[in-house]
Amino acid sequence: MRPLIAALERALDREASTRPAALLRIGLAAITLVRFAEHLTFRDSTDLFRLAVMAGFWLGAPAMLVGWRSQAASALTAIAVVAGAARLATEQNGWNHHHVYLLVVAIVCVAITPCGRSCSIDRWRALARAERSGAPPPPERGLVWAQYLIAVQLTAVYLWGAIDKCNPGWLHGDKLQAQLLFYIFDSDPPDLPGWGALMAALSIGTVALELALAVGLWFRRARRWLIPAGVAFHITIYVSLPVTVFSALSCLLYLAYVDPDEVHRAIDRLTGP
Repeated sequence: MRPLIAALERALDREASTRPAALLRIGLAAITLVRFAEHLTFRDSTDLFRLAVMAGFWLGAPAMLVGWRSQAASALTAIAVVAGAARLATEQNGWNHHHVYLLVVAIVCVAITPCGRSCSIDRWRALARAERSGAPPPPERGLVWAQYLIAVQLTAVYLWGAIDKCNPGWLHGDKLQAQLLFYIFDSDPPDLPGWGALMAALSIGTVALELALAVGLWFRRARRWLIPAGVAFHITIYVSLPVTVFSALSCLLYLAYVDPDEVHRAIDRLTGP
């Protein structure tokens, strides 16, 4: 256990670039607005509770997007979505999906990171203050342990998703076929030779890929292959089944696995000297 404890201590104490946290903040704010904006309007806010959730959401999410009081805005957005999910899940569709939980956890973790030190109005103001005082620009660095928690959460989604599918109904292709028949083929399977075998192969391949993503995304050499595979996997899910923002959210959260300083250097290379 000593190597594991030492690795955890290094992760808790490590300071690294805040650019990935800022990119996660921006992406999560955009996904949150896309997912919940239509549910939090005056036409749907018929009581004080709904008005309070709506106010928290529209104050928090746009501020989170542009990075004004970034951590407080992220926390306010998370509180609004949690409150909405707790109360409105039985009254409006879309609040009780598993991706809502994943989205909220990611926002809470981003709120714990110093996500306003990069790509934000907070950063703009900090640079302006430094310029006025003649001080050097503040570094884009901070503790990043909460970013790793996002990766842990996505790993849990893949791992338990794969374990949940390890049953005869899924592995034989029956459940996947039922979903495709319901959403795409209008109850009649296509007249294709080997259709049943194809469903079984795709079902087993899904379990294998989810297990590979759950473990392999933690390793740098494996990420170069697994991230493209995961993106292709989620695009396929999106065009086949009604998963709303789950595919975009999962792909965004791959950032949490990448070393923050590597992301920082990659952005520097893209922007030039």
